[in-house]
Amino acid sequence: MLVELTVEQIQKLRAKKTETINYKTVDGTGLPMKLYYPDGHTIGGKYGAIVCIHGGSWRAVNDNSPWDGGIMSPQAECFAALGAVGITISYRDFPPPEDARTPGGRHITLYDLYIDCRDAIRFLKKNACRFGIDPDRIAVIGDSAGGHLAGCLATIDNDEEDGRISAAVMCNPITDLTDPSWHKYIECVCKDDAESEAKKVSPLYRVKENCVPVLLMHGLEDTCVLPRHSMDFYEKSKKMGNRCNIQLFPDTEHAFIIFNYTASDEQIERAMHEAVDFLVDIGSFTVKR
Repeated sequence: MLVELTVEQIQKLRAKKTETINYKTVDGTGLPMKLYYPDGHTIGGKYGAIVCIHGGSWRAVNDNSPWDGGIMSPQAECFAALGAVGITISYRDFPPPEDARTPGGRHITLYDLYIDCRDAIRFLKKNACRFGIDPDRIAVIGDSAGGHLAGCLATIDNDEEDGRISAAVMCNPITDLTDPSWHKYIECVCKDDAESEAKKVSPLYRVKENCVPVLLMHGLEDTCVLPRHSMDFYEKSKKMGNRCNIQLFPDTEHAFIIFNYTASDEQIERAMHEAVDFLVDIGSFTVKR
């Protein structure tokens, strides 16, 4: 392990310099990002950037209240302490599938949320000098629904330079929206063409040759998102010759990278160490000693 930070240490980390800004506005609602800068950060620098994408059944911002960085702010703080620009983002709110939707109306889709995340990357690249980041070293890490969106960024139209990411860490991600457990998130909006819409926004069906490096992490006791979502993605990606690593954690449940949820301190530390080691190994950033 390159980093030996404990959960207690990570929870105490506070970047001396942060910035919160809306990267886009949709229907009057600003979509926020919060940047956590490493010590010594300067405008015009070339720091690697790690974008943290939260999960939570794709529930997100739905008003213009001040945003505190969300549940993955400890991860962003950790990356900043290690020498990267840590960033958290949010996206449009996806109402639960059981919520009534007006027939024939325009409703938010999971693909819209992917576009929000892609636009966040575009915004960072466009303003790379201002934020002091290297536009060619923007990686993402996401948990659960955020892991799904990280997977979408790695596999869907990632050859377009203005929004390209360099790597992805996918924690207990939903990779297959044709899975009956998750298909309802498609059917509630796209009843007539749900199968093709599900595949359109499923990383498993969008993976192809020359994808960016990916690390998958999944708990083998996860009953929310079954481990096969990561296993199937790994097998398909490897067959296509991509760099894809997988870590399957025994005795570990869902959302093991999130503080004060299902995981023990030891499990959180293990997941953070694996993520940092992978991102450093592929050159996303250099650990500050």
